Amino acid sequence: MKRKTLLIAVICCAIMTACENKETENTTNAVAVENNATANSTVEKEEQPTETVAVQTEEVVPETVQPNTEEVIGDIDISADGLTMADMTEQVLGLDIPVYVAEDGSNIAYDGKNFVLLFPSPMYITEYTDNGVRAQTEAIDFVLSVNTNFSDAPDSVNESRNEVKEVAGNYVIISRFVRDTDNAFQKTYNIYNTEDGTSIQMTLTINKENAYLEYDNSLIEEFIPAFEKTIKSNLQ
Repeated sequence: MKRKTLLIAVICCAIMTACENKETENTTNAVAVENNATANSTVEKEEQPTETVAVQTEEVVPETVQPNTEEVIGDIDISADGLTMADMTEQVLGLDIPVYVAEDGSNIAYDGKNFVLLFPSPMYITEYTDNGVRAQTEAIDFVLSVNTNFSDAPDSVNESRNEVKEVAGNYVIISRFVRDTDNAFQKTYNIYNTEDGTSIQMTLTINKENAYLEYDNSLIEEFIPAFEKTIKSNLQ
């Protein structure tokens, strides 16, 4: 009986040991599988190439500032040599062009007579004074001054001073070249009314810029005959 009981105890012990070994084996296998999975995952993460995001940067090109070859006169932009004969307009004395009245009442020389003179258009004018007007660009500078008083026409002229006398109806015109150089052109015009004894005395000065002498001389050559033509148109 004791042997039988002992045998049963040995068998049970063997079975329990086998079960424990099996459970330990299963646990060990599970841990190994888990560890293997973790290792594989780590390897996969390590072997996975890192994606590089390229950030495209826009090349900044410095802005080139072009030199300004234009100037603003009034409300318009013009180039230095942009003033031409097409921009010359007839303007009224005492209305568009200021006149200095040297003697009271001598303004009858032009009042109510629509006395006009040729000059750069008002949009080119840079200055008005008490006795005239100015139009100046980078290349050329027109200055016109006008006075009136009472005076009689001279009987003769001084040719040594480049004076020239012309008669137009009731008027006598005495003109004189004052200057004609590389830097400036200047000429005077004295207009005498033989009926009322008034005179209009004008000085036209055109200053030139050295960098634009060819343009300046060409424009002056066209302008002076046209300017004198408008003077005579008032005397008919």
